[in-house]
Amino acid sequence: MFWDILRKDLKRKKTINIVILLFIILAAMFVASGLNNVLTVVNGTDYYLNQADIGDYVVLTQQGDGGVPELLDTCQYVKDYRMDHIMYATKGNIKAEGKELDMANKAMIIESISESEIHFFTKDNKELTKVPEGEVYVTGNFLDANALKEGDKLTITHGKNSVELTIAGKAKDALLGSEFVGNKRFILNEADYQKFASDESLAEYRGEIIYIDTDNPSEIASLLSNASNILFNRGRGIFKLCYVMDMIVAFVVLVLSVCLMIVSFAVLKFTITFTVTEEYREIGVMKAIGITDFKIRSLYLVKYLMLAVVGAAIGFLASIPFGNMLLQSVTENMMLGNSHAITVNFMGAVIVIAVTIWFAYRCTGKVKKLTPVDAIRNGQSGERFKKKSIYRLGKSRFNSTWYLAVNDILSSPRRFLTIILSFFLCSVFMLGVVITTDTMKSKNLITTFGKESDVYISDVSQAMGNMAGKTRADLAKELDDLAEELTEEGMPSEMSVEIQYTIKINFHSFI
Repeated sequence: MFWDILRKDLKRKKTINIVILLFIILAAMFVASGLNNVLTVVNGTDYYLNQADIGDYVVLTQQGDGGVPELLDTCQYVKDYRMDHIMYATKGNIKAEGKELDMANKAMIIESISESEIHFFTKDNKELTKVPEGEVYVTGNFLDANALKEGDKLTITHGKNSVELTIAGKAKDALLGSEFVGNKRFILNEADYQKFASDESLAEYRGEIIYIDTDNPSEIASLLSNASNILFNRGRGIFKLCYVMDMIVAFVVLVLSVCLMIVSFAVLKFTITFTVTEEYREIGVMKAIGITDFKIRSLYLVKYLMLAVVGAAIGFLASIPFGNMLLQSVTENMMLGNSHAITVNFMGAVIVIAVTIWFAYRCTGKVKKLTPVDAIRNGQSGERFKKKSIYRLGKSRFNSTWYLAVNDILSSPRRFLTIILSFFLCSVFMLGVVITTDTMKSKNLITTFGKESDVYISDVSQAMGNMAGKTRADLAKELDDLAEELTEEGMPSEMSVEIQYTIKINFHSFI
């Protein structure tokens, strides 16, 4: 009889059972993908940098290695280091489809895929291990900034050689792939790269990128003060900071995932509670004919267990592409993920099954206290010994429709708590997105990274040419002359320059 009742219930109430199944599927999809996204975002940049294997400290040199490897070989704080042989270029050395590049003249890096000691990734997050001869992969926003696409032609002219290459695609580069990093890397086949590397006239453009594994970056920075030809040396933290804008978007996705998880559980509880409440008459009939409380509760628990297992399985399968879709905008420039993604998604589905059964168990708990008559009356005994609501009809200034609506909410606030919570969470998410967008558009955000200005000159060659061998007074005069020239052209302005220094300091302890 038990299984006959269950089978007939599933057939007779197809609509409500399908609704519950859909909510379980949504809950499993949101929870599984949400848990995975939380772990993915929290470990986002560290995961990406670890997968790329850039180490804890990075050094860029020009015109040789500057003696850095010899210093690292004798340092006790260095676990290991790797070295890429590279060639520097500027935008004047590169043409796209026969045209000059429309971007700031910052140093660009040409490198062979065979010489690379770190890992690059394609747009679908697969490791880039091979570049066919005659093709090139580029990093960062180079393609979008120059309106280029896969299959377009790129010509690199450097020294005595000129090579025409076909753009094979965009490579994700943990070191130079951020939007905040103006330097782009061009990854070539070894044969194409050797056409430049074998040119002795380009010796001054050769350099190294050294990736160092260490637990003490400050000691490495102190050690490198004895080296030469260093263009840049910084710890891992600066590269994590470069992805701050991507991570802001990622954390917005994280908040969305958490909100969807809470809303899905709230709606699921409301649906189960409503369904059980509507079946109080049937529960009363079953109690009246002698079916025990345990059997009645088991009937509902088995029913919801079946629905939960089916719904969680479908939700688990749907959570994988759904989670990837949520993070798609973030993974344009970086690779997010975790090593146990499928396991986390599966655990999320299991949690939904457990929570569904717990909701069903709690909602059927009232069966033990109900008499057959109470159950037939939809769980009400008909007796009430306290005020139903503090809101009295005699004191109401609203019409009857408004009074009934407000009084209904105040009389049974727990009944409407689910709807209120769902609207609250959705409102929080929408307002959070708006506030985040306004913050990112605000000029105040610029001051976090530099001085606020209307126009920025980022041409490296021009900036270095202006400062080379000149005093502070000479530089100030050139800035005043440029400001005056702009004023004469109808653009009144004030000029300033930001200069970064690396100063060697010796510390002597007298203790």
